Amino acid sequence: MKKFIAEVTQMKGLLKYVKAKSIEKNYKELCQEYDSCINLLNLNLSVSLNTNAERDKEVLKADIQDLSEYLEEIGGGITDTNKNVSKVVEQLNIMNRTTEELISEQHKTDIKGWQEIHPNFTDELVHSWQSCHFTLQQCKEWLDIGLQPTDYNFCAWLRDIKKVDREWVRDFSDRQQLNQEFFNWWQEQYQIQIPPK
Repeated sequence: MKKFIAEVTQMKGLLKYVKAKSIEKNYKELCQEYDSCINLLNLNLSVSLNTNAERDKEVLKADIQDLSEYLEEIGGGITDTNKNVSKVVEQLNIMNRTTEELISEQHKTDIKGWQEIHPNFTDELVHSWQSCHFTLQQCKEWLDIGLQPTDYNFCAWLRDIKKVDREWVRDFSDRQQLNQEFFNWWQEQYQIQIPPK
C-alpha cells in the first residue's frame, strides 16, 4: 500500500498507472488485502464495508476519468510544445553553424589581409595590433617605414605617449635613440605596475 501511494503521488508513477489503466485494479487488490487484514484482526465494525467499498469505487472511477481527461489535455499541449521547441532548437543550430562558418570565412579573410602586409602575421599579432587600436591600414603605414609586426607596443608608444606620427619617425635620423627611449619607458612602466618584492 505504501509503495502504491508513493508511486501515484509522483507524476512519473501516476502516468505509469494511468497508461497501464491499472489504478482501479491496484485499488481493488489493496482493498481486498485491507479487508483480509481487518478480518484477521476479528474486529467488529458497525459500518458496512461493502457499502463503503462501492462508494469508494465510484469515487475512484470518477477521479480516474477526470485524471485521464486532464492528462490527455496537457499531454497534447506538451507534445505540441515539444515539437515547437524541437523546431526552434533545430533552427538555432542551423543559425549557429551558419554564423560559425561566416566567422571562420571572415577570419580567414582578415588574417589574409594582414599577411598581405607582412607574411609573419599570426592571429596573436593581429590581436595585439588591434588591442593597441590600430586598423589594418594604420598598421600597414607603420610597417611601410620599416617597423616589424612585433613592434605594436613601440608604435602605440610613439603614437600615444611620444605623440608623433609615422612621418616624424621615418624622418627621425636616430632610430636607436627612439628604441632606447621606448625601452626605458617600458621598463619604468613595468616597475610601476609590479613593485619589487
